[in-house]
Amino acid sequence: EHYLKKMLRDLDFLREIPEASSCLGSECPFHRNPFLLPLSVDDLAWYHPISTPKDDERSRKMATTVWKDVHIGRVRRAAFVVLLDEFHRLNSSPRIDCKISDKDWIYYPNGLSHGVLRSVKFYPPSLTEEDLTQFTSLVDPPAEAIVAIGCARLLLDSVGDDVTNKLLFLTKPILLKIIRLPIADLSKKISSFNPLHRADSKIVRIVYPFVMHERMDPKAMNPAEVSAQMMYLSTWLRGLVSREANVDYARNLTVDVGKIFADLDARANRAKVSKSSKLSNEMMLSRATKATTEDDVHKENEHLKPRTNQSVQTDAIQLPVLDELPSPQK
Repeated sequence: EHYLKKMLRDLDFLREIPEASSCLGSECPFHRNPFLLPLSVDDLAWYHPISTPKDDERSRKMATTVWKDVHIGRVRRAAFVVLLDEFHRLNSSPRIDCKISDKDWIYYPNGLSHGVLRSVKFYPPSLTEEDLTQFTSLVDPPAEAIVAIGCARLLLDSVGDDVTNKLLFLTKPILLKIIRLPIADLSKKISSFNPLHRADSKIVRIVYPFVMHERMDPKAMNPAEVSAQMMYLSTWLRGLVSREANVDYARNLTVDVGKIFADLDARANRAKVSKSSKLSNEMMLSRATKATTEDDVHKENEHLKPRTNQSVQTDAIQLPVLDELPSPQK
């Protein structure tokens, strides 16, 4: 039997040994926990130090464990390899095509449908050039699309050295510049992505505050406003960044991400208002033109009406009126 598969249940027997629970703590799970840490291999692989109650609880558990001196980053990467192996054994097709039916994107209380969650932890969505162009070709794309595509390009090394060499933090102009780059290279990088490839730590630190911002949480996105492709891409980005991040990434933010999102929203809203105003003006002009045309046709019809009755009436008025007809002469 493949040991990466066997190790997930290899230490289940320890739950029957009181000394093990006494040493490792009553909260330590033994099933799917080959590293004997307070977190199972599933929680460990996706553990990241952001400020939410659930993750604060994870941090508390990690700080009080007898293994608190362990290099958590290395153990997390090992946990990811174990889960990636399991994922490939259970799924003949590891990637999920974005062109799936709407029912597969139904939101459950804990997020995306289970099929999407299984794949999104390891692979980006199978986005084609056509899928990406529908966003990059817009004059003012939605803020979520700009951030998702921009951060994906940086993490997949799909931008030029002229951008990355001098990049210290992201700004609105840089994001708008990145999203306008040719899309073919990004599509190729997505299709050939290797989950075991580690992203550049410098880039992870730069994109972390954007990817982990509340606006990029798929559970907070409105499916009527944000496409399924961007939900999937954002979910994958958050999983990738959380594996590589450390606690300093969440604490030392050098840019106001909320303001950048607000600026991108304002830009998109101005475009919507301009487009709506233009459409409204076109409709008003069309109605005015139609009314003028109908009025002209009405006047033309009046002009072309026959005047026979009027002539007859005039002639009749000019005729003498006789009270009695003259009697015939003999």
